[in-house]
Amino acid sequence: MKQSSAPGSVMTAVPPDFDAEDLPMEPERIPPDPPYPRKRPLNAMRGIGFIPVCWLARALRSGLVPTPAAYVVATVIAEAADVDGRWCFLHLETMLERCGGILSLSTIKRSLNDLVDAGLVRKLSPERTREFFSADIASGRRWADRLPMVMELMIPAEAFPAPVVEEINHVRAELGEEPLTETSRPYPSVTTRGHSDPDPGSERPTDLYPTHLDPNTPVPSVRGTSTTARARQTPDAHDAAKTKREPSGRALELLSHIPDAALHRPGSDRAALAQAVDRLIAQGLEERELRPLLADTHALRRPFPALMRRLADLEQARLFLDGRLGAGVHRAAENTGTGVASPSVWKAGDLFDHPPEFVLDSQGRAAQTCPEHPGVRNVPGGACGVCGDPCRSVPGEILHPPTPAADTPPPPEPDPVADDPAEECEIDPEELRLMKESLEQAGRARATPPSADIGPALSPAARKAIGSVRARLARLRPREPE
Repeated sequence: MKQSSAPGSVMTAVPPDFDAEDLPMEPERIPPDPPYPRKRPLNAMRGIGFIPVCWLARALRSGLVPTPAAYVVATVIAEAADVDGRWCFLHLETMLERCGGILSLSTIKRSLNDLVDAGLVRKLSPERTREFFSADIASGRRWADRLPMVMELMIPAEAFPAPVVEEINHVRAELGEEPLTETSRPYPSVTTRGHSDPDPGSERPTDLYPTHLDPNTPVPSVRGTSTTARARQTPDAHDAAKTKREPSGRALELLSHIPDAALHRPGSDRAALAQAVDRLIAQGLEERELRPLLADTHALRRPFPALMRRLADLEQARLFLDGRLGAGVHRAAENTGTGVASPSVWKAGDLFDHPPEFVLDSQGRAAQTCPEHPGVRNVPGGACGVCGDPCRSVPGEILHPPTPAADTPPPPEPDPVADDPAEECEIDPEELRLMKESLEQAGRARATPPSADIGPALSPAARKAIGSVRARLARLRPREPE
């Protein structure tokens, strides 16, 4: 008889004719992920000063979030998870409600896959999810076939301040979890898969605009293509147009600081920018001059068209470096009759900037030209048809009141002698005396109170009755002989 002495096992007697193949095979069990994911107590990380939603906004500006829909889904996860990103368990229907109805169910599923591929979210497998809710399943609070998804927002360790990391690791140690380190939570790479271009399905050359803005390079001829008869004679005549020039590594290195989130189509847009940089390098522009051309992309509303405008040719690059690219837009307006700068004035400026102008009708008139009568249509820069005041030349112009001419004589001062009413007519001295006495007595108070026997004033009905009696007495009174 042999005894088994394997560490951690119970000592049992083994017969000499024992064969391991005679034992029934147990089903293979998937070992749990180290460490074993467990459900935390409620408010386990409460009181730690860190807001995951604020970090998510910085991640969006840094180009870490694949798509705008993925940002909305990540915000829902960040609001439901703890400070360190663990754990968020929500059903898809609940996430649909918390998104405010702006995303569909299929969009939420695609956004979750994009976040998982980008390394911003970790989602437990169905086996790990059942182990996570094992206590709830055993108590009957949850069903094993109706479990929510368990997700973790992978906030990098370097995003947390040092005191916050200590507090998180202290709570994790009490819960029996692994500490938060840069190894367990590395910083995700700035590569977005949500904006990736599809695989090219045709070898047909793309249009030259907007990726080709060099007017000096001629457009390849259509002779020799598959649509002409000469293609059968010279099948290789147009191969040069079909081949694509690969950007150099130096150009890609200069463009490495531009995130994919700033470009509408990262693949084709980055390749077009790299080709424009290679053209400027071939024309003699140095690297120290190229770096300012590619800077300040975060402050541009449309980075790709603005950069392609700077990199169009050597002349445009020199104008931008000298600070004169777009200066023609703000020149004074020529006298065109409408008060708006003519196209010849700002033609050399930036294509993405235009001077303000009124929308004119067939008679050359526009509304909002007169500040006092905005609904009246007048000629910009002319006079208002209602009040006659000058009108605006451009929208938003502040009109000042006209200054008086220098040769205009001042208004005559009033003559105090001519305006004296005493000189115009003579007043009786007796009347002047009575007026003075009246004015002197007006400000004096009465020395004696009014008499108490004065009755109340008569009402209108009483006065009317008295008047009718007096009229009747007057009719009855005999007339005096003449």
